[in-house]
Amino acid sequence: MIRYGFLCLLRTLASLLLLSIIAFMVPYFGPGTRNLVAATSQHGEQAQGDESNRNKSFTGRYLAWTGRLVQGDLGYSQSTGLSNDRVLFTQLPYTIGLTLTSMVLVFLLSISIGYVTALYPRSWLDIILNGFSVLFYSVPSFLMGTLLVMALAYYGGLFPISGARSPGEPFTWSETIHHAVLPIAAMTLSALGSYSRVIRASVTETLHSIYVRSARARGLSERTIFFRHILPNAVSPLLSWTGLNFATLVSSAFVIEYIFSWPGIGAQAITSAFARDYSMMLAIILLSAAFVVIGSVLSDLLNASVNARLRINDE
Repeated sequence: MIRYGFLCLLRTLASLLLLSIIAFMVPYFGPGTRNLVAATSQHGEQAQGDESNRNKSFTGRYLAWTGRLVQGDLGYSQSTGLSNDRVLFTQLPYTIGLTLTSMVLVFLLSISIGYVTALYPRSWLDIILNGFSVLFYSVPSFLMGTLLVMALAYYGGLFPISGARSPGEPFTWSETIHHAVLPIAAMTLSALGSYSRVIRASVTETLHSIYVRSARARGLSERTIFFRHILPNAVSPLLSWTGLNFATLVSSAFVIEYIFSWPGIGAQAITSAFARDYSMMLAIILLSAAFVVIGSVLSDLLNASVNARLRINDE
């Protein structure tokens, strides 16, 4: 397991290095942006830094930018003049809270739905739950968010339409949770369809396996069979699916944040794109890419801890 974790760490570092090069190339070779990517750590050094970087090659500018990045300097926003790291790290907890809460709900609901539909195949419950799974899978996240806003916020008046708290009100956990219900529901329902079908296929295969039938022949209770034999084998493909689709979850969070005006880095990314704030966009691309890579590696490590065959194959 230690060797497998070390290999995952090497893959993570290589992926982050490659992603940083690609992220730096986009604004560097973009029209009219070659002097905009050299954001320095202090406002007073901006003009001098840009002037000194004009004669540098791509490698020189990339190394200078990486040096500032290692020191925690993400540059300054070209539209507001504020520090990128201060803005993003203020908004990052909102994005992490939204994404992690949705993932936990998706895991719990998909395991429950997948297990029930696999346990009672071709029943009316299986037909109804599979129908909703296909419906949720077919509806894109932005449309899901819009439908929830219209049904539960605009017409129903049950939840706020946008923001993390009411204008002029101080921060309170109850107010923030109340505003977060619709964004979390939109993200959860958009991902629930595919995850529940993955769990259903895995549980169906596990229920007909020899070790499950042997456990039932030994007289073990269904609760023991589920937690000791079915759940560990059902979680493994779910973790693999999460690793493959983690970028989709993050991009879905960006869209949902913009629809609900949620103060996370996703809404900031779309706003910066419209404003052509390349310095902020570069910081967001790198931060979100690191988030995706680290999340994918964590899912691989969790999957390896559940499924020993992955560790044996890599070692």
